Amino acid sequence: MKRALLSLFVLAGIAVHGQTTMRMNLHYRNMNFYNPASGFNDTSGTRLLSLYWKDKYIDNIVWDKPANVFLNGLVRHKNGRGFISGSYAFDGYSFYDRHTLSGGYTYDLPLGEHATLSAGARGVLNLDLVDWDKLHAAEGREGKTLFMNPDLDLGAQFRWKGLQMGYATRNLGENMTKVEGRVLLKNQRHHYLDVSYNFRLLANRKLTIAPYFLFYRERNRMTDIGLLFGWNERVTASVILRKEELRTIGTLGFSLKNGFQVGMAADRSGLESDVNVDVFLAYRF
Repeated sequence: MKRALLSLFVLAGIAVHGQTTMRMNLHYRNMNFYNPASGFNDTSGTRLLSLYWKDKYIDNIVWDKPANVFLNGLVRHKNGRGFISGSYAFDGYSFYDRHTLSGGYTYDLPLGEHATLSAGARGVLNLDLVDWDKLHAAEGREGKTLFMNPDLDLGAQFRWKGLQMGYATRNLGENMTKVEGRVLLKNQRHHYLDVSYNFRLLANRKLTIAPYFLFYRERNRMTDIGLLFGWNERVTASVILRKEELRTIGTLGFSLKNGFQVGMAADRSGLESDVNVDVFLAYRF
């Protein structure tokens, strides 16, 4: 029995470290997933409800990764200095499904007329549903088991005129799930750093050009370098290069007059065989 459990955790460790991390290609429009201090990108509306859907297409006859889902809600504080957030995320892996519930609070500190410093914290509860039947070395175990794994995210964001800079750490506690004294699942600590600047051009300032940069350290180090174009705060389009994967990402978004927003993205890599499609829906009121 001990040998069976040992082989189980060896295989589980390989499987966990071989998984991909849920990653959003439309992060410029929805940075709250990465940074709890990032929320409303303007002063219109006090509530924002968004749904993010991501699907990965890969030629893999062994395992088809299910689509990622991220449902997020933001409510601005009555005094206008900050917001509360709540979210649900689904991320499926080869032998377990992760359902994540989170709630956080962000405080905005004005620094003069044009500058704001935001600080946010978010409590996270991961509900991991392990399917023992998909672990062939799990002798003596069958069916499914639900494990609870809490953690904490922290973030800060600085805004001055068109400049935006943010830093966040997710899974600060790097908590883990153990079975029979051995580690089955472990949260990996993630770090994110983003910088962008909005240039408003033309006499009516309807044209926006925004270069932006996102560096993140998850299992590996990745860098996104992008350029976003916007018109009259209604239409946006961007091109992103994820340089470590030679991945080109194209995005397109629309803001409608009734408060609805919709966005989509698709990518292609010169090194990896997968193709990702992202869809973003939001309602601001």
